[in-house]
Amino acid sequence: MDLVNLDDDLLYTYWSPVENKYVEHTGTLREFINTFADVRFLYKYRLNFVRFENNGKDEK
Repeated sequence: MDLVNLDDDLLYTYWSPVENKYVEHTGTLREFINTFADVRFLYKYRLNFVRFENNGKDEK
């Protein structure tokens, strides 16, 4: 599984019925998904990683 950052910027084109033309937009991957996907069927996970280290010291 590949993990992506939904706040990365992306340039995409969409149809604007107000302007009656295709419009280029720079936004986040989150905005892109909300524009083109039915989010009822898209699962977004927030992963919080916790890292434990002992810095090479063995505790007895």
